Amino acid sequence: PPSPHSPHTPRGLADSSLAAAAETISRMVEARAGQARRAMEDAGAHREAAARLVEKMMDENELLIEKVNRQARQLDRLKQEMLEAENQAESRLREDEEAAAAE
Repeated sequence: PPSPHSPHTPRGLADSSLAAAAETISRMVEARAGQARRAMEDAGAHREAAARLVEKMMDENELLIEKVNRQARQLDRLKQEMLEAENQAESRLREDEEAAAAE
């Protein structure tokens, strides 16, 4: 076919070719806009999911910290009880030794 710029091309053919090209470009732009919109929606959904995951992990970490602190307090109480029991045993031993020496 002759070039649209050729003086032998009817003007109507050139106009219809331009209109078809414009329509094709318009559809391509709309398709790209749709892809961009979906990508933005997907990114938003991923951000929301990541935020929920971070929140869940922070809650779980708080629970773990509370559990570790509870166990640390229990361990401190047990240590204190063991020290008191040792001290009582040493006191009784000394009392028994003093009583035996007094006899």
